Amino acid sequence: RHWSQLAYDSKERCEYVLNILLKNKAFSLAREWVQVHGHGNDITRQIEEEYIYDLLEGSDDISDPYTAQGVLEDLSSESMKLNVCEGLLSRCHKLESIMLVLQFLLSHLVSQIPSKKKMKSLTNQLLGVKALLTLPKFIQDQYRPLMGEPLLIVEQLLIDVKIEWASKVIEQLSEDEYISYIDTSDCPTLEP
Repeated sequence: RHWSQLAYDSKERCEYVLNILLKNKAFSLAREWVQVHGHGNDITRQIEEEYIYDLLEGSDDISDPYTAQGVLEDLSSESMKLNVCEGLLSRCHKLESIMLVLQFLLSHLVSQIPSKKKMKSLTNQLLGVKALLTLPKFIQDQYRPLMGEPLLIVEQLLIDVKIEWASKVIEQLSEDEYISYIDTSDCPTLEP
């Protein structure tokens, strides 16, 4: 292709150029390309989200959560941070990645979380991730569908007679700073 074609594509087919840059993991070049061509915040958000996703979900030998956290902290606005975090939560699979994003949201962006219901959901997810990480790796996927309901993870472990694992999860959760956010209103009360 000719340079003149690239100039045309950069202006008229920016998604095409962006996809090529992101597919090739040319994140620095993509950032420069956005600055040169003056594309908006949505494209900047896409680049940053893809870069952080690659840092978090890349193969184990290239995973870099510290850099990912730094990039999140350096994003230009609170709303961009929130949008990137929400995008990452919908895409990330590794429990460690999900935990990093949730902890970032709950420690840096509390004022951006739109409702108490959303705050509760994020807190439950974080506690659920922590509960799952307490379990041996080979069993985590079996309980993963319960990630948003940490008390159900404990209940299911007890039903499955995984008493030792349930005990470890309870110990982990009881020491967690977010445990007070769990809604227990639908739990039966124990009578003496």
